[in-house]
Amino acid sequence: MTSAMSDLTPANENPWYVLMTLYGEQDGDEVDRDLHDKNRAAWNAWMGQGMSSADRMTAADLDGFELSDVWVSSDRLDNIRARFSHVWAERNSESPDPGPPNPQEMADLSKTSFEHKVVLSEMLIDRIRFTGSTFHESVSFWRSVFLGKALFNSVTFSGDAIFKRATFDGTVWFERARFNGIVTFKSATFYGTARFYLAAFHGPTHFIVATFDGSARFRSATFYDDVSFDSASFQEFAYFVKTRFGASEASTTCMPSFVDSQFDRPTSFREAVFHDCYPDFSGAVLHELTQFTAKPQNWPVRTAQDPEDAKTACAAIRHALAQQSLPEEEHFFFRREMKFARQIGGFWQRLPYRLFGVFSNYGHSIARPLLWLIILWFAGGLAYAPHFGGIALLQTNPVRLIEPFSFSLASQFQFLGFQRIYFGPEYVQALPIWIQGLAGVQTISGVMLLFLLGLGLRARFRLR
Repeated sequence: MTSAMSDLTPANENPWYVLMTLYGEQDGDEVDRDLHDKNRAAWNAWMGQGMSSADRMTAADLDGFELSDVWVSSDRLDNIRARFSHVWAERNSESPDPGPPNPQEMADLSKTSFEHKVVLSEMLIDRIRFTGSTFHESVSFWRSVFLGKALFNSVTFSGDAIFKRATFDGTVWFERARFNGIVTFKSATFYGTARFYLAAFHGPTHFIVATFDGSARFRSATFYDDVSFDSASFQEFAYFVKTRFGASEASTTCMPSFVDSQFDRPTSFREAVFHDCYPDFSGAVLHELTQFTAKPQNWPVRTAQDPEDAKTACAAIRHALAQQSLPEEEHFFFRREMKFARQIGGFWQRLPYRLFGVFSNYGHSIARPLLWLIILWFAGGLAYAPHFGGIALLQTNPVRLIEPFSFSLASQFQFLGFQRIYFGPEYVQALPIWIQGLAGVQTISGVMLLFLLGLGLRARFRLR
């Protein structure tokens, strides 16, 4: 046992946990629903004492909850006190009975070791703290309602963590929490700020149809497996600053999905790292001030992602950056978009994209088209040299070697009029047909390379 584990208190020595499991713990593979209904009813009845009338009415308005859940008779509360004393004596025979905890205080289950499966579904919780605790089995907060602060800082979830359809009325902290199993916040609602700073998600994670009425903060969190925010709604600021989607040490691939999600306020993916795949923003509504970092180290070197999906993702990001007039960042994702486009379709569909990349790095490079222009000129001069005497000219009249290379330059930039001025139509017509044909190819190639050079200059100097 590690020192950190030895510092934890067994759950049954915590009065709050005893109150949560007043009719027994979940020991089997399947959840004993009848047992949980009894535990849930006792917890909600006891906690109702500490709620204001407004909170009670709020609870009564929730789907599946009744006012009677939190507003019960004194006889019922006396029965809970008596049962608590009995259960405490069974589980802690050598410890004095502390009595049921004060419902007006924050439920404190910090540094607690939960050995059994924990089922707290459909429970009404005012304020609660699990800081530094460990859940060795699965834990379920399905349809639970957190009326106040909920602190899960530095919690270890060894099994699955279920927060499906949970409601968080106040701020919730999951800072440095470690999720080792499947995580689901499907259809969860966060009315306050949701803080997941430095949280680590090692299993598949689902925030599908989740609603963030408060800000969503995932700064420096790490998702080692697939994560889905499909159809999620971010109504306040969303921060994924320095978030890692995938990691080199992980044995799984992380696919981040934001399909049909909606971002109503500025969102930041600044310095976020997408290690394995590009995020899927199909159908998503991105805010016009969404930030992305255009650095190679923040994006996959290679990906097993479908090229069409990756191309669509890059196009969505490029569009968001174009709205902010960030041409360099926009072109960064345009180049990646083109790289995926060259992997789609048959040979002839892919060829133009490949040539575009080879000759100009998709319109971003100045050096590439310039180098190809030099190669085209020099190769043309070498090809024409035999007609003008070839290597023999080096021995008889080396100056005449200028002629084939001059003709190559004039042919390459024929539209500038050099060929007409220095060689004339009669000179060209007297040349062999193969030289005339090659000169025509040079002219077309020269125009195309000059166009690509112009694209590079435009990208470099932000000429829009």
